[in-house]
Amino acid sequence: MPQIYAYRCTRCDLALRSGWGGSMYVLDDTGQRVICPHPGEYFVAGLVLGFSRDEAAAAHLHVDLVKKWWWSPRKRREFEERVKLLISHTGFLTDMVCCDCQSEFSIDLTRDVRECPTCHSTNVFSVTKMPGKQCPACKLGEIIEIDTGMVS
Repeated sequence: MPQIYAYRCTRCDLALRSGWGGSMYVLDDTGQRVICPHPGEYFVAGLVLGFSRDEAAAAHLHVDLVKKWWWSPRKRREFEERVKLLISHTGFLTDMVCCDCQSEFSIDLTRDVRECPTCHSTNVFSVTKMPGKQCPACKLGEIIEIDTGMVS
């Protein structure tokens, strides 16, 4: 279970998104990103991709289930294809902040351009990489990470 952190400036009232840094998504059949809430990310992803409820419930186990000895070769092949579909259609949206306009947004660091959608600056960072950096709002304080004591 991931720990939840809060991120804020030591001098001004700037508070960045709290959490563990982002969220998983799945691409639906139209190419839209559907957020998969935690816990149960792979279950939601499986349902969006058309898996049966049983397959979706097992989706988080990935390859381990492919090795089940009681599955027929056909069933194993079908599930292997489902796992490949799951892997190719899921991603992680990282919570980001623009140090030029203070806009907060989420991008997939492996698929998207690392650029602020508001001002098009490339001076953007993952919220989890902000601790120790100068506050983008007041320029006087620094961003600190606060352990909220919560897990999700």
